[in-house]
Amino acid sequence: MADQVLLPHKLSELAQMALDDVEAIERSGIHGIEMASWCRWDSTGGPCAMCAAGAVAVQRLGLSRTVVSHVEFYKLFGDHNADALVAVDQLRMGNVGAALLLVEGSEDWETVNDSEEHELNREIPRYGIDMAGWHAGMRALIADLREAGL
Repeated sequence: MADQVLLPHKLSELAQMALDDVEAIERSGIHGIEMASWCRWDSTGGPCAMCAAGAVAVQRLGLSRTVVSHVEFYKLFGDHNADALVAVDQLRMGNVGAALLLVEGSEDWETVNDSEEHELNREIPRYGIDMAGWHAGMRALIADLREAGL
């Protein structure tokens, strides 16, 4: 099924994909973006709410109307894609070090997250409070990731 598609593990590509997919969900008017919910499906068939990772899962991996938590992503999509989706969740908040750990497979979370090498960590405005600020923050993050070769 969906695990045949492999999501990129390059952070700039993942962040761009997430931004594109969030914008596609926004334009569709069918579902809503709610960063606190990976994929919250409406049981009556109405609009669903999803975060950036959920938008990628729906748009790129074909996630359909099932009740899913991010823990189930590993079973549904395999380690590679599930790690990429969790990395998207970290990127949407500006946690570059944490996202890098997920895609590079390092175990040393604190060292990478606190390292001066990863000064790309930043605060990105919360989507539910400042949607335009979130979009601008993601665009700036993507540009900085590309400049850093990530």
